[in-house]
Amino acid sequence: MRLIGGKDYYDSALAYGHDPDLVFVRKKKEKIRAKKGPLFIPQPSLTVWRKDAKNYWSYKWTSNYKTNAKGEQFDFARCVVIVAGKKFCGYRITQIGNPDPKTGLTVKYRPVFYWTLEAFERWLDFCGFQYRDDYDRWYDKEYLPLGEYFGNKLSKHELDWLITNRVTIATWVNEYEDENCKDTFWHLDEDNLQTFNFAKVLDPYTAFQEISMWVGGVLPRDGNPMVEITDPKIKLAKHGMDKWSFRKQSARK
Repeated sequence: MRLIGGKDYYDSALAYGHDPDLVFVRKKKEKIRAKKGPLFIPQPSLTVWRKDAKNYWSYKWTSNYKTNAKGEQFDFARCVVIVAGKKFCGYRITQIGNPDPKTGLTVKYRPVFYWTLEAFERWLDFCGFQYRDDYDRWYDKEYLPLGEYFGNKLSKHELDWLITNRVTIATWVNEYEDENCKDTFWHLDEDNLQTFNFAKVLDPYTAFQEISMWVGGVLPRDGNPMVEITDPKIKLAKHGMDKWSFRKQSARK
């Protein structure tokens, strides 16, 4: 498979060879609004609080920023990546530093991504957090347990939309953790998987193979262009005619 446009982490798999007849064109700034869009964004029921809190109610989070007993502050953001017909839901965790004394701007460290429930739970435990995933579901059944969020799969409707619109990669991140996803977008077929640290999910070779099989075996492909015949002799022959078709042959021998 040939790759056109941009650069991503799985490009290194080209070193193993590729099929020149398959082409994946990566786009820039191709996006659709997430709210009420064709791709479903699951909403997990997640409430996080410090381990040293006496009880859940004494330290319930009201902000997207969460602080542990050491005073370390973290920003939690949901993220969803779709690659070659497979859906991956996770969390992006960004540590928030003290404001820069010169500019006054908040310092954010490089984000870390967690794509499985087990990895996310280990991080929470390491940083001194605990969680529960049943509070929101008491009053709204649309909230999912955390395990179901990480294991969410594409529906038939979503899969059909991806195939019809020839979408190979779709990425979404909720920057402000807005439950309604009002001002967020799905980015389509961009070269941004590396920004999600997606090599933790699919190594470069596997990602390249999955995309190749999706582009070459699932997505509809344009047929060969129709050749227009202009030579009148060839046109006659194609219709089973020759030079005598509209003439009366001579009776002489």
